[in-house]
Amino acid sequence: MKVIRVDKEKPDNMELLREMVPQDILERDSVRLFGAADEEKAYLFGVAALAEEGGLIRILWLYVKEEYRRIGIAGTLLNWILDSISFLELDKPVEAYFPEDAAHSSLLGFFGAADNFSITKRPEIGRLTPEGRRASKFYASLLDRQANVISFFDLPVVAQKRFLNKMYRIKMAHLVEDVVGNRGGYAPELCCCTVKGQDVINAVFVKCHKDGEMELSFGYLEDAKLAFSMAAGLIQRIEAGYPESDMIVCAVNDASKKLMEGMFKDEIFWENLVEVRWNGLRMDEMRDLVEESSEF
Repeated sequence: MKVIRVDKEKPDNMELLREMVPQDILERDSVRLFGAADEEKAYLFGVAALAEEGGLIRILWLYVKEEYRRIGIAGTLLNWILDSISFLELDKPVEAYFPEDAAHSSLLGFFGAADNFSITKRPEIGRLTPEGRRASKFYASLLDRQANVISFFDLPVVAQKRFLNKMYRIKMAHLVEDVVGNRGGYAPELCCCTVKGQDVINAVFVKCHKDGEMELSFGYLEDAKLAFSMAAGLIQRIEAGYPESDMIVCAVNDASKKLMEGMFKDEIFWENLVEVRWNGLRMDEMRDLVEESSEF
């Protein structure tokens, strides 16, 4: 068995891939496909789909044909991914998100048993389509509202550091680490804040993935009187720069979910996701099973 690159642009390959990979993943420009094939490279046992998004290597899909499961094929594919990242010294986190449903139970079971991967249940995720946003009366009311916001990354460095230090003190160290270490994953014009004097009092941080999705990753509210002004500024910037992009938001608790449902009614769609993250250590030694120069 060999691990090979799979060219999705070849007509014969596309027909095979449609049986193994969801169509929305195949249509992503950033997706890269790798397959587990026989020695003659005439048959695919399984396939992995990867993309570099927001400073991360994302595992979008990992699939093995049912009759070839439980004989190490998925582990071989996964090891090739991890080996390649280590060999190229990409120094990028590897993670994946999968819905917690019956269709993904085998995949989650595989990662749950794999060495050196952690699995975390994420807060409930809400998806807002452009049509859904514009159908919201709340959203429409903010399009013409006066907004007084500035981009966080346009602040003087000392003001940025002061705010991030504040986040660190209130147990938001993960935000600080992500903003500092993964700044390229954020959309600077959508990371908005309001300021009093030299201090950031309200802020929102938005990531933009290569497939066009926006992710509202964090919001901080200190002065509720200025909340609508900041929301208006963010929405106006979205419509100016990302009018056709979906937005992903996290419901960190029941109160935040009710707030989003109050603003967007039935236009927001919710799903439960599980985060899978590699801790940087390889599973085992399988380099002899990989032929990096092969293609399918």
